[in-house]
Amino acid sequence: MLNTLAILLDRGEERRASKLIRLIQSLDILENDVFERLQLKFCRAHLAYLQGDKAALDTMKECQRFAEFLDCYYLSEAISETIQGLEKGKNSVDSR
Repeated sequence: MLNTLAILLDRGEERRASKLIRLIQSLDILENDVFERLQLKFCRAHLAYLQGDKAALDTMKECQRFAEFLDCYYLSEAISETIQGLEKGKNSVDSR
């Protein structure tokens, strides 16, 4: 489900992503499922950013630092690429 959520966010399908986030949160992911919790935290911040909360970018960067701390380099790189894409998009909008 988290992979589907990430795809929805990448496509900008905020309404569907929001519904899926609520569904996933209702599942009460166990604390020992740290990877899934980190992914969900990142996706929630990604959605908030897409909806205009620019401070959510800081949460996304914190998720990246946490992934690096846990030696989850693939996840850290994926988060970094998403953040860079969002920042590029922001810069291209700002320069218009």
